[in-house]
Amino acid sequence: MFIKLLLAKILVKIDSLFFKEDTFGSKLVLGLDKDLISKLLARAQGEIVLVIGTNGKTTVKHLLKDILEKEDKNIIINEHSKKDCYGILSALIKRLPLFTKKKFDYLIFELKDPASLEYFKERGPEYLIVTNLFKEQISRKHEFIKYIGAWKNRMEQLEKTIFILNGDDPVVTHLSQGFKGQKLYYGLDNSYVEEEILPGSLNCPNCGGSLNYSHRFFGQLGEYACGNCDFDKPAIDYLATNTSLKNGIYFDLLVRGEEYPFDLPAQGFHNVYNILAAISFIEETDIGLESVELALEKIEIDDDSLDTFYIKKPVFLKEAWNISALEQAFEDLSEDDEIIDLLLIYDEEKEYTNIIYDIDIEDLKKDKIRKIYLTGDKAYNMALALKAMGLPLRKLIVDLELNIVLKLALSGKGKKLYIINMDDDTRSIEKQLKRLEKKWSI
Repeated sequence: MFIKLLLAKILVKIDSLFFKEDTFGSKLVLGLDKDLISKLLARAQGEIVLVIGTNGKTTVKHLLKDILEKEDKNIIINEHSKKDCYGILSALIKRLPLFTKKKFDYLIFELKDPASLEYFKERGPEYLIVTNLFKEQISRKHEFIKYIGAWKNRMEQLEKTIFILNGDDPVVTHLSQGFKGQKLYYGLDNSYVEEEILPGSLNCPNCGGSLNYSHRFFGQLGEYACGNCDFDKPAIDYLATNTSLKNGIYFDLLVRGEEYPFDLPAQGFHNVYNILAAISFIEETDIGLESVELALEKIEIDDDSLDTFYIKKPVFLKEAWNISALEQAFEDLSEDDEIIDLLLIYDEEKEYTNIIYDIDIEDLKKDKIRKIYLTGDKAYNMALALKAMGLPLRKLIVDLELNIVLKLALSGKGKKLYIINMDDDTRSIEKQLKRLEKKWSI
């Protein structure tokens, strides 16, 4: 074991020096011993916290890290990696000593793949947080059902785990019905949408009937009840009320009959849920909510899907890999008071033409969004869809070549340029923007 761990530390160090992700060394080490993660987990003493979900899991993980470290807790977290196994293994290798076991307060890992729960089969997690579960694409409904089933089958085996769940998400609520461990739900009341009620109907994940909403926040999140069976939104243990996004994030947290105000320097409706997930976990530990609020006030909550550049003007690159992220990105644009241009990049393998008909694009019609540039294999299809939904053609500029449309967008009259990227290859556009930024700064 000593030789394997020593070799692993050397390889991971090489990764950190020459590669962006700790993948090369971790892959080689796992080739030598496929059970190495389980063996290292046995040497890392401490409570295990797993975070899963379509959106927000990285932000929640880092929120937990920042809060716990301010309380002098000793923790391990995994960084982003192409596969869960590489990130988990790299984190353990970096922090574990060569000869002995080590005591940590918490081991926090975000997971993308249901199969990764097998690493924690012998030593089940003490906590499992589920942020939300959105379909990646409408055209992949059957894949999504299979994906949810894979999580459900494995999570139902965790008898001693405390589950912290987004109760506003009917898919998460349905997923949790067979859980044997303790279930705690977080969510919002309808005060957030008192002037913007979005009623709607989706299929009930329990019976397939009509799932009716009295209030719908965004995507499938909201207050729901099935018209055919008794499936509905569960009682919320950690409830945010009086939620406001003016000048940051404000809400009153209702928990166990007590009310706690939170006034935080963060932006975005999605971060209300991220903060609630983190608070719900922390309250279940020995850290008081008063300490959490003080810690959160000093933490800058970054958008992990947003990169900032300066090329003649501020340029913001945002990833949106699924329906909910795209919808949230459009909503976030409305919070900027400047005149802006928007560039949308579409992956050729994805059916975003279908998606655009299922989301609210009213924010794109506002005068402050001066031009919308479109590129990618489906760009012309998307332009026709946007026109059919009421966007004037004079606002749309389409070109299949990214280099051409990017040059046009950077030369636009908007004070800022927002780029929403729905291409799996994010690095290409990142490299291009970094090169342009460097050239512009000379």
